[in-house]
Amino acid sequence: MKITVQIKFGSERQRIVRFGNFRYLVYICSLKEDDKSMDEFNAVMSKELIVPPGRIHYKGKQGDLYVFDVD
Repeated sequence: MKITVQIKFGSERQRIVRFGNFRYLVYICSLKEDDKSMDEFNAVMSKELIVPPGRIHYKGKQGDLYVFDVD
């Protein structure tokens, strides 16, 4: 399954807004430059999608959107 995500870094709290058709807006606390930002993103999305974090794979960017593949 392919998901498209816009990530807002440096938020006060974590939250997810679902737009349908596998599109999401994800707020995470980590800054974009932080090494742990993708780990935090994987943890948040794995809870939302009910899959282990290791099954979420980064595929690339389309403008401001990040594309992930979920096994």
